Amino acid sequence: MASRRKRGALSSPCAFTVSERRVYVCDRENHRISVFSADDGAYRHCFSTFGDAPGCMREIWGDL
Repeated sequence: MASRRKRGALSSPCAFTVSERRVYVCDRENHRISVFSADDGAYRHCFSTFGDAPGCMREIWGDL
């Protein structure tokens, strides 16, 4: 049975950047970039997923 995670939950954050009042966090285990508000930390959305197709990620690297 798949576990339910809270929206915006991070599994293995490995790098981040801030731009235009948004915080972009690389999540290595979830193979995606999660986006949060720089003002209040609220989760906004995420993008990408694991795979070889355009827009997908094979690996995310970085060190916090």
